[in-house]
Amino acid sequence: MPLQNRVTPFSKLEHSPHRGRFMGNRGILHNADKNLVTQTWRHKNWVICNLTHTDKKGRSWHREVMSPHHYTELFFLDEVTALAAGHRPCALCRRAAFQTYKNLTGFKNHSAKELDIHLHKDRAQFILGNTPYPECAPNTMPDGVMLMFKNTDQHVYLKKDNHLWRWSHQGYDQPIPIPCTYPSPFLNPGTSPSLTHSHSSKSSGKKMRVITPLLTIKVLQSGYQPQHAPFKSEG
Repeated sequence: MPLQNRVTPFSKLEHSPHRGRFMGNRGILHNADKNLVTQTWRHKNWVICNLTHTDKKGRSWHREVMSPHHYTELFFLDEVTALAAGHRPCALCRRAAFQTYKNLTGFKNHSAKELDIHLHKDRAQFILGNTPYPECAPNTMPDGVMLMFKNTDQHVYLKKDNHLWRWSHQGYDQPIPIPCTYPSPFLNPGTSPSLTHSHSSKSSGKKMRVITPLLTIKVLQSGYQPQHAPFKSEG
């Protein structure tokens, strides 16, 4: 059976045979038998790394996955999945992406550690189930955000080009048109995002729950271009 280290947009760790395009780290989550001892985290600097890295001396970093006494290697379908799960670009192997992400958060002069504290406040309450994911109108969300319907459909969807693409560890299904055409009080273009869990506005459209952390939504709205796995229509 594949190792339990494939990450969903909900930040859950699952078994999957499908190879991810990015790797992540939350500390040592496994034991000597390569079984998880926690589904959460050991530290707050949740990073998104390239699958391979060569240092300044030309040395490549390789080791057996889930080696004893080393951090648990986590794998994501793509960068938008990792962002939805609460991770951010690594400041070492993805330096340019990290700088762009940090600058767009509004914490340009903060350290990576300080940025992680802000991001952790955004993600932890939802990942632990203490707070329901906030509602939004998907047509007001920037591309790259992950969403889910409020009904019994528990699938997660990537918002891209006015369509919703259903996510799985394997990739994305054919798109469906976004069903909403009304503004959302959750996040309007040109405004600072704020969490809203109940709305008094009336509309005949469908609202969805937004999975991507608020701080990352701000980054996406400000122009960050995350990488995604190919869509079916792209071959």
